[in-house]
Parts: sequence; C-alpha cells; structure tokens
Amino acid sequence: MTEFAYGAPVEEEVEPPAYGSALPVAPQLSESDLNARVARADFALGDKSPGAKELKDAFRDGREGELRQSAAGLADAEFKQEKLAQIQALASQDKSITPEAIHG
Repeated sequence: MTEFAYGAPVEEEVEPPAYGSALPVAPQLSESDLNARVARADFALGDKSPGAKELKDAFRDGREGELRQSAAGLADAEFKQEKLAQIQALASQDKSITPEAIHG
C-alpha cells in the first residue's frame, strides 16, 4: 500500500492509461476514504461546492486536480473583483489611492 493525498492509503496500484489515452488516472480508494475526502472537499468549497455526488464522481474519474484548479481560479477571480470594487469605491469618494489601499 502507498500513501496518496491527505494520507489516504491506495488499496491497489493503478495501471496508467493506454498509450495515447488522455483520460486521467484515479486512485483506487476505499469507499470510506473516498467519502472522507469528498466530505472535506465539500466543506472546503462551501457554497461553491457542486455537491457531494458530483465531487465523488469527479474523484472516481480522476478529475480531482481539475476541480482544484477550477476552485482556485474562482477564488482568485473573486479576490480580484473585490479589490477592484474597493479601489472603485475609494476613487468615487475622491480620495487618493495609496499603495497600502491597493495591496492591503
């Protein structure tokens, strides 16, 4: 047995996809380990979570990395949007915008 992300043991080694296949390789997790990972991901994503069933399907299909990148992209976009709103609010008040106000 080997260790995988979050310390969950992988029950069996997964063979890589056939040459030319673009399908991701999903780790073979026990149902309890999979449920625990899904619960953590669902909680971490909060109201942005697609739901436990969708997360479980994605984890089984090997799309965990895709979900992580998508969540990180959304968080980054929200952060930038909030910063822009703060800068616009300061600009509308005719206040000078200092580097501290921009960079927090």
